[in-house]
Amino acid sequence: YIVQISTEQQFIPNVAVPQNPTDWKTLTPHLDHFRELYGVDPQVVVADAGYGSAENYRELAARGATAYVKYNTFDREQKRPRKDSALDTTDFVYDGETDSYTCPAGQTLAPFGVRRSHGQELRIYEAEDCTACPLKARCCPKYATRRLHVNDDVEGYRQQARELLNSPPGLEYRSRRMIEVESVF
Repeated sequence: YIVQISTEQQFIPNVAVPQNPTDWKTLTPHLDHFRELYGVDPQVVVADAGYGSAENYRELAARGATAYVKYNTFDREQKRPRKDSALDTTDFVYDGETDSYTCPAGQTLAPFGVRRSHGQELRIYEAEDCTACPLKARCCPKYATRRLHVNDDVEGYRQQARELLNSPPGLEYRSRRMIEVESVF
């Protein structure tokens, strides 16, 4: 079980205790319960990274809610990377004209294939050879070449979430979230 609450100025207008241990699967039923209670959907939803999935972003958009919802790598992206930190997809630059990515060392990752997983399509990009790359230890220590798995839907939702979360209202909502929700718990 996991306790789910909605708060507004430290009041709790909605509470649920679903039999699901993960946050991201509980958002839609929680919003449905809110609608049952009040006859409307919330206009603004602020949530932590546990709720940041493509399914939840899609659901919030369908309900007309502005979603200030973090995704799993948001906080890490906001920090200055350490020199020895592992490279992730956000460290690679996409070129729409050639449908390729360029790594921080300047190597091109070309389209390699498509994989379907959990009803989602992942485009795969692969570098030619990373064995002599000076960033190999940070980028792909276990493999000869680096591959990126890209889900365009997820990347679009993350870009939209990133813009909202870093906007003036997003910064305000993020700063209030800890006070708003955690103090109620």
